Amino acid sequence: MYRSLAVAGLLILSLGGCAQGSTATTTITGTVSCVANQPIQGIWISVLGRGESPPSGPADWTQLDNETVSFTRSEMPSPSTYTVHVACGQPDAFTNHASGNLQGNNHKLVCGPTPLCTSEP
Repeated sequence: MYRSLAVAGLLILSLGGCAQGSTATTTITGTVSCVANQPIQGIWISVLGRGESPPSGPADWTQLDNETVSFTRSEMPSPSTYTVHVACGQPDAFTNHASGNLQGNNHKLVCGPTPLCTSEP
Protein backbone atom coordinates (compact mmCIF):
# COMPACT_ATOMS: atom_id res chain seq x y z
CA MET A 1 0.00 0.00 0.00
CA TYR A 2 2.78 2.46 0.88
CA ARG A 3 4.49 1.66 -2.38
CA SER A 4 1.31 2.56 -4.33
CA LEU A 5 1.06 5.88 -2.48
CA ALA A 6 4.71 6.68 -3.19
CA VAL A 7 4.29 5.92 -6.90
CA ALA A 8 1.09 7.97 -7.00
CA GLY A 9 2.90 10.85 -5.24
CA LEU A 10 5.73 10.78 -7.80
CA LEU A 11 3.24 10.73 -10.65
CA ILE A 12 1.44 13.77 -9.25
CA LEU A 13 4.74 15.63 -8.77
CA SER A 14 5.80 14.72 -12.32
CA LEU A 15 2.54 15.90 -13.83
CA GLY A 16 2.70 19.12 -11.83
CA GLY A 17 6.18 19.82 -13.18
CA CYS A 18 5.00 19.36 -16.75
CA ALA A 19 2.07 21.70 -16.33
CA GLN A 20 4.22 24.44 -14.86
CA GLY A 21 6.81 24.16 -17.64
CA SER A 22 4.36 24.46 -20.51
CA THR A 23 3.75 27.83 -22.15
CA ALA A 24 0.50 28.73 -23.86
CA THR A 25 0.76 30.73 -27.06
CA THR A 26 -1.60 32.87 -29.09
CA THR A 27 -1.73 34.77 -32.37
CA ILE A 28 -2.00 38.54 -32.09
CA THR A 29 -4.08 40.23 -34.78
CA GLY A 30 -5.31 43.73 -35.54
CA THR A 31 -5.43 46.54 -38.06
CA VAL A 32 -3.27 49.63 -38.49
CA SER A 33 -3.60 52.82 -40.49
CA CYS A 34 -1.37 55.89 -40.67
CA VAL A 35 -2.72 59.45 -40.76
CA ALA A 36 -2.72 61.35 -44.06
CA ASN A 37 -2.84 58.03 -45.93
CA GLN A 38 0.87 57.48 -45.41
CA PRO A 39 1.97 54.02 -46.53
CA ILE A 40 3.05 51.50 -43.90
CA GLN A 41 6.63 50.30 -44.28
CA GLY A 42 6.70 47.75 -41.47
CA ILE A 43 5.17 46.52 -38.20
CA TRP A 44 7.09 45.15 -35.19
CA ILE A 45 5.59 43.51 -32.09
CA SER A 46 7.50 43.84 -28.79
CA VAL A 47 6.52 41.53 -25.94
CA LEU A 48 6.98 43.13 -22.52
CA GLY A 49 8.22 41.37 -19.40
CA ARG A 50 8.73 37.94 -20.96
CA GLY A 51 12.39 38.09 -21.95
CA GLU A 52 12.89 36.97 -25.51
CA SER A 53 11.02 33.68 -25.55
CA PRO A 54 9.45 33.74 -28.04
CA PRO A 55 11.28 36.74 -29.40
CA SER A 56 9.69 40.02 -30.31
CA GLY A 57 9.73 40.47 -34.04
CA PRO A 58 8.11 41.60 -37.26
CA ALA A 59 4.42 41.05 -37.84
CA ASP A 60 3.05 39.66 -41.08
CA TRP A 61 0.77 42.23 -42.70
CA THR A 62 -1.58 42.54 -45.65
CA GLN A 63 -2.90 45.69 -47.31
CA LEU A 64 -6.71 45.85 -46.89
CA ASP A 65 -7.35 49.15 -48.69
CA ASN A 66 -5.54 52.44 -49.42
CA GLU A 67 -5.34 53.31 -45.71
CA THR A 68 -5.44 50.12 -43.64
CA VAL A 69 -3.42 46.93 -43.21
CA SER A 70 -4.16 43.87 -41.11
CA PHE A 71 -1.35 42.32 -39.07
CA THR A 72 -0.67 39.01 -37.34
CA ARG A 73 2.13 37.69 -35.15
CA SER A 74 2.00 34.00 -34.22
CA GLU A 75 3.34 32.03 -31.28
CA MET A 76 3.21 34.91 -28.80
CA PRO A 77 3.05 34.04 -25.10
CA SER A 78 -0.47 34.00 -23.72
CA PRO A 79 -1.39 36.05 -21.84
CA SER A 80 1.07 38.81 -22.67
CA THR A 81 1.45 42.56 -22.73
CA TYR A 82 2.93 43.96 -25.91
CA THR A 83 3.45 47.11 -27.95
CA VAL A 84 2.99 47.55 -31.70
CA HIS A 85 5.59 49.64 -33.55
CA VAL A 86 4.67 50.97 -36.99
CA ALA A 87 6.79 52.69 -39.65
CA CYS A 88 4.63 55.21 -41.57
CA GLY A 89 5.76 57.14 -44.65
CA GLN A 90 7.97 56.62 -47.66
CA PRO A 91 10.75 53.99 -47.63
CA ASP A 92 13.48 56.65 -47.47
CA ALA A 93 11.66 58.99 -45.04
CA PHE A 94 9.44 57.13 -42.60
CA THR A 95 8.45 57.92 -39.01
CA ASN A 96 8.32 55.33 -36.23
CA HIS A 97 5.16 55.20 -34.13
CA ALA A 98 4.31 52.99 -31.14
CA SER A 99 1.18 51.94 -29.31
CA GLY A 100 0.81 51.98 -25.57
CA ASN A 101 0.85 48.67 -23.72
CA LEU A 102 -1.76 46.32 -25.19
CA GLN A 103 -3.26 43.02 -24.15
CA GLY A 104 -5.67 40.75 -25.95
CA ASN A 105 -6.43 40.81 -29.61
CA ASN A 106 -8.05 42.60 -32.54
CA HIS A 107 -6.83 46.12 -31.81
CA LYS A 108 -7.61 48.85 -34.35
CA LEU A 109 -4.66 51.27 -34.30
CA VAL A 110 -4.29 54.69 -35.91
CA CYS A 111 -0.74 56.07 -36.00
CA GLY A 112 0.34 59.73 -36.18
CA PRO A 113 0.70 62.63 -36.35
CA THR A 114 2.46 62.24 -32.97
CA PRO A 115 4.79 59.29 -32.31
CA LEU A 116 1.88 57.42 -30.70
CA CYS A 117 -0.59 54.96 -32.18
CA THR A 118 -4.01 55.18 -30.59
CA SER A 119 -6.39 52.25 -30.20
CA GLU A 120 -9.91 52.81 -31.50
CA PRO A 121 -12.96 50.76 -30.49
